[in-house]
This record gives sequence, C-alpha cells and structure tokens, in this order.
Amino acid sequence: LTTDEISTRYDLELESTLASGLSMLVTDIPVATEGDFLLSASLAIQVGKLRNFALEQFSSIVASPYQCEHLQDFNQNAVEMVQQLNIPMPPMVNNLNGLRVRMDEFDAAGGPVQGKGLVALHVDKPEMFIGMASMMVPGFDGLDLANQSEPVRIPQEMLPIGGVEIFALMGKTAIGAAIGEQHAADLGDFMSGKAQNGGTFLSISHDMAKLMDLQSTYSGQDYQQTHGYHREIQEAYADILGRSLVSMRFTADGLAIDSTMTFK
Repeated sequence: LTTDEISTRYDLELESTLASGLSMLVTDIPVATEGDFLLSASLAIQVGKLRNFALEQFSSIVASPYQCEHLQDFNQNAVEMVQQLNIPMPPMVNNLNGLRVRMDEFDAAGGPVQGKGLVALHVDKPEMFIGMASMMVPGFDGLDLANQSEPVRIPQEMLPIGGVEIFALMGKTAIGAAIGEQHAADLGDFMSGKAQNGGTFLSISHDMAKLMDLQSTYSGQDYQQTHGYHREIQEAYADILGRSLVSMRFTADGLAIDSTMTFK
C-alpha cells in the first residue's frame, strides 16, 4: 500500500514439470501497456503448442486413468478431450502466437462498432492469413497488403460495419488493424512494440473510471432512476479511481498473478 497505489500478488505453486511445460507456451509479444486510453490487453500463447500440450496431458490420463471413484468424471472428460483435440486444426490456427488490443474510445450508445483503437494478431506466417482473406473476401487481394509499408484503408463494401473506417497493415510477425482514421498512424508502432521476456501470457490494463461509466450506461435508465444515488456515487469514485493492471505469468514454480490499482 502507498499513497496512490494498491498492489497484490498471488502465487500458485505447480508441479515442476507442469510449470515448465506451461512456461514454454508463452510467446514474446508485448504486454498490455499503461496510457491515456480505455483498455489495453494482451494474450501471448502459441495456439499450436497449447493444443499439443493439452493433448499430451489428457492422453496421459487416458493411458493411466484415475482409480478413485470420485474422479471417474475426469477420466471420461479426458477421453472426450483427446477425441476433440485429435481433430486437425487449420494451419492458420496453429500459427497463432497471440492477440493484442488497445481501445482508445468506446461509444456505448453506438454499439461495439463505435469503438476506436488498434488490434494486432501475432502469427508465424502473416502471408498465410492474408491469402485466406483474399480467397474469402472478394476484392481483398487487390489491397496487396504484402507489399504495403503504410496502413491501407479497407473499402466499406468489403467490411460494411456501420460506417467505421478500418485500416490494415501486414508486418513480419503480425497483422494489424486500426479502427478509426485517427489511429492509423499508430498502427505500425503498435504492431512492432517491445517484446517481453517475463513469461506473461495475459495482461489487461484499463481506466477504472471510464469503464465504470460504460457499465453505468449499459445498466439503463431504469436502474439509475430506481437508485437515485447511483450517479453521485459514480462521480465520487471517478474523482479518485485511476487505472487497474492485472498480469498473469508462468514461472519455474507455477503461476503468478499481479494486480495493481492506482488512484488519482
């Protein structure tokens, strides 16, 4: 505890082999960052390796099932998971290394498509995803993203999403999209952010006051009329709340969860 911050740490100790295997699934894509925006989030997991790891774990249960009568459901679940995981995944899914999002603005009244910000899909072979999009979306191949150094505006007829302007860019290890023209200039830097080396597989940072305001908007006028003090309490909290940052990472000992809340 400090004058403007509360930090909490949770440690879950795991068997060493399991902990080591989980840590190998994490990629080095950038973690969520602090800043003057609504939300920043990062998921850094190699999907192909995750699938193989899960298949290995469930297969070991099938090969040597639990004998305890109270764990028989685990045995049956393991059998079902092995069947599902043995279904081949598309190569493009196996190439996924993570996803990052930065939402600068969000108009609750206008719906989800009114959000403004940046998205980056981190992959081993970006050209594979571009090729798939070219086959599925008529006219997409004409954008020639593979040979563009600046974000390219996606025509409305390709992605008719309520008049939202979307710009796309392909990098060496990621495919990015800027939602809103004012964010297009930031897309390149966002996609090539500083790599992490701390084993963080999930991190989320958000503005607590702004998020609370969005939740209030979705609660509707009926709730606010019934609870007349709701707006007053919200404004009081907004005056003191800063940002919240939660990060989860695998270590040699297991799982570590760090949570930090800042105050104005």
